[in-house]
Amino acid sequence: MALRRLSKLNIDLIGEELARIMRLMDKMENPVTDGAIPVDVWMSDSEVTVRFEVPGADPDKLRLTGTPTLLEIAGTTPATKPPIEGRYLVAERPVGLFRKAVEMPAPVNLTDVNARYANGVMTIILKRIADRRNRRHKISFTIETQDGSNE
Repeated sequence: MALRRLSKLNIDLIGEELARIMRLMDKMENPVTDGAIPVDVWMSDSEVTVRFEVPGADPDKLRLTGTPTLLEIAGTTPATKPPIEGRYLVAERPVGLFRKAVEMPAPVNLTDVNARYANGVMTIILKRIADRRNRRHKISFTIETQDGSNE
């Protein structure tokens, strides 16, 4: 059997395809990395507001925890199949387990928290405090449905 000589173009195409396949496999098997969950944080004189974008996340499996200096969200985004017979050509939305932690720009009070999840966005408003102890707390939140009602 004769070996065919590969051109540089063919090798580059094979490398790109292997990289694409590895990215897809990584998304399917491993938790989403911090960089895949966009977050906004802003602060006023009295409050810190954090907004995590987690579209498609199962609200019943979301978990918020924190300390006066750190806030973390964790949960699951279910995998979906293409809506038609075929295969994915592009699959950039994260699926599976995810976790994102963000350092607070100032210490916050975890007993007076306003947290809500609506339209794929978790918004948490926390009151600023002077206390810097790092005790972990679980934070409850409301789930707003498309019709605007709360669960």
